[in-house]
Amino acid sequence: MNTRAFGIAGAAALLFLVLGLVFRAPTDTIEREAGQAEYLLPGLAEALNDVAHLAVSDSSGSCTLKRGEQGWTVLEKNSYPASMERVRQTLIAASNLKIIDPKTADPDRFDQLGLNDSDSGSSPPTKLELHDDAGGDMGTLVVGKRRSGGGDAALYVRRAGENQCWLVEGDLSIRSATDHWLDREIMKLKADRIRSVETVHDGDDKVVVAKADKTARRFDVQNVPSGRELRYASVGDGLGRALERLTLDDVLAADVVEIPADATVSTFTTFDGVVVKARLWDEDEEKRAVFDVRFDEGLAEPVHEESDEEAEPEEGENNEDAETIAEPPAFTAELLSPEEARAEAEELNERLSPWVFVLPSYAHDRMSKRMQDMLKEEETSET
Repeated sequence: MNTRAFGIAGAAALLFLVLGLVFRAPTDTIEREAGQAEYLLPGLAEALNDVAHLAVSDSSGSCTLKRGEQGWTVLEKNSYPASMERVRQTLIAASNLKIIDPKTADPDRFDQLGLNDSDSGSSPPTKLELHDDAGGDMGTLVVGKRRSGGGDAALYVRRAGENQCWLVEGDLSIRSATDHWLDREIMKLKADRIRSVETVHDGDDKVVVAKADKTARRFDVQNVPSGRELRYASVGDGLGRALERLTLDDVLAADVVEIPADATVSTFTTFDGVVVKARLWDEDEEKRAVFDVRFDEGLAEPVHEESDEEAEPEEGENNEDAETIAEPPAFTAELLSPEEARAEAEELNERLSPWVFVLPSYAHDRMSKRMQDMLKEEETSET
């Protein structure tokens, strides 16, 4: 997807979220032809869009997801957006479970299949609960062990409140860990659009990387100390590309976290006027960050689109020469219009500013580089 399409794609994605999780299960899950194996949760495939609550519990804890006006969210994470794809995969997998064989109905044998009740057995069972918006039960399953041996994926399950256990065909991989359900993507800002990045540490240690212009691919490290050399020519590119696909490990509500005064500040400025300021720090063995995003029209370069008149050579001009003169550079960044850039900045700021993000170590470290990290080690002279 090119950068100009970002605004359109973003609007489409937002509409998808507002409408909630709306999708069709694969055709073979809806056509219940005669002679087909019985489905464990008959009717669920046709009613997937009515599911409004999804809860998972196991020996590690529990996680609750709810569908609202803004789509699916994780309640244990202050209603942070859930991964739409993971929710979709889970619901379709549950609707696709086909009964292979009935197994035991003896509660004393549940534990052998990993289907024990919560008050008995070696460990709490794994449970999946689906409800509609009114709280009606659309399917509650106790999920047990996978079938050993070869063949298609199969596992042992039973419907909650029933003693009958079943061997079913399908793959229902669920976990209660909240980070398993979070939408991990924070932002995706292509490095082609980045003009410069300035990282300032407490104590005035500052790193600036910048492109010469929008036709450049490499980020040059500015203000290299006299007598020092860069580790390698492209050492600044890691910082310049830090927002290309930024993901989270965890998330916290910003209103319950105090941002330290000495947090590192990294400011990313695009050629089309979007400014992303990240404040980064370490706390509780976590790499944390908050983001503020704004649009600065004064920093936006004009988006030049060649007209038909510009493309035509003047009368008497040699066509071959005209093509040579008009030849574009080998590369030039695709930029957003001011309207698109402003909309992108507003959407990002509204979505990101209420949260403190726990970043992967590599992402946090990339955004908080010091000048010393950019330079070759100094040679020590022998005395």
